[in-house]
Amino acid sequence: MSVILELCSGWTGILGPFTLRVDGAPINLSGYQVELLLRRGDWSLVAITGTVDVPDQGLFPGEVQFNPGTDDFTLTGSQTVQIYHMHWKVTDQNSKIIFFPNNEADQIRVYQA
Repeated sequence: MSVILELCSGWTGILGPFTLRVDGAPINLSGYQVELLLRRGDWSLVAITGTVDVPDQGLFPGEVQFNPGTDDFTLTGSQTVQIYHMHWKVTDQNSKIIFFPNNEADQIRVYQA
């Protein structure tokens, strides 16, 4: 697992771009459905309210961005830091699914503002 971002609780700025790659080369995401699976440190799934954006794949192959909603990165209880785990779920036209990364999730650390 690698920590790829550190944010303050309540962050709503655009995250990314992230480039999804297969064998080191960016994957063309045209026609694919891209979702962000975001989980808290206890692995509970976050019901994200933000949006995933896939820019023009001719210009930016493999790139995705996440525009978080106001409650997507929040701390609970008396926590001062929370770890979030993220995977990108990509579904092709034949309902075949692949995940990025295809091993341990990337991590985002969220701190109390």
